[in-house]
Amino acid sequence: MSKLALIILIIISINLFPSSGHSAEIRFSECDKLNPNPHIIFKTSYGQLIHDISTPQSEIQAKSLRPEKGILVDGLATAETRGSVRINKAQGIKLADGSYCILPREIEIYFGYVNPTIYVAKEYPLESCRFSLLIRHEQTHQRINILTMQYFLPLIRIAAERIVHNAPSVKITSPAETQSALSQLQDYYIFMLMPLIERFNQAREQEHQKLDNQTNYAMESDICTPFDHPAIQ
Repeated sequence: MSKLALIILIIISINLFPSSGHSAEIRFSECDKLNPNPHIIFKTSYGQLIHDISTPQSEIQAKSLRPEKGILVDGLATAETRGSVRINKAQGIKLADGSYCILPREIEIYFGYVNPTIYVAKEYPLESCRFSLLIRHEQTHQRINILTMQYFLPLIRIAAERIVHNAPSVKITSPAETQSALSQLQDYYIFMLMPLIERFNQAREQEHQKLDNQTNYAMESDICTPFDHPAIQ
């Protein structure tokens, strides 16, 4: 069994707005004629895998997002997907009419996992075949998480760089509107990235479903049947 979660964090980090003496004065009438071309820092993490063998089966069952009908959930693999966009540096460029263009200069993007965990019900003895089977099953789920992330990370990075570099700067009438301008950019970045994030979630779920189905459960169960009912000598 696997449990999926997606959390998108929007983080805004604003530097002090430059004084008028440090703002470059130009004659463009619209900010969209400026290309911010910020430096992009892309970060990721697969998280630190935790094995939990102390949780009762009833609690594991309750944790599962989609238990199949009639199936007891004795093991579970969880991983939260998190993404964030942080504007570390921004610049205000003064226009001839006294307004400003806000240009991000450094953006930090994160996409990865946190808290990956494998649960096996505490009712199973560590030396039992069923315990080993459950561990292997849930490790396969975590492997699917890693492989899906490895496949999509380059795609997400390329898409993020394209979106950020193609986004125009935002025009404001006073430095007091800086945070609002950065919020607009944040909303735009997230909106443009979400279709690819949804593809990532769909692909990962499809791979997990190949493992979590009645046919595979039956095949896995047969592995331990000789150990559950040893032949009479």
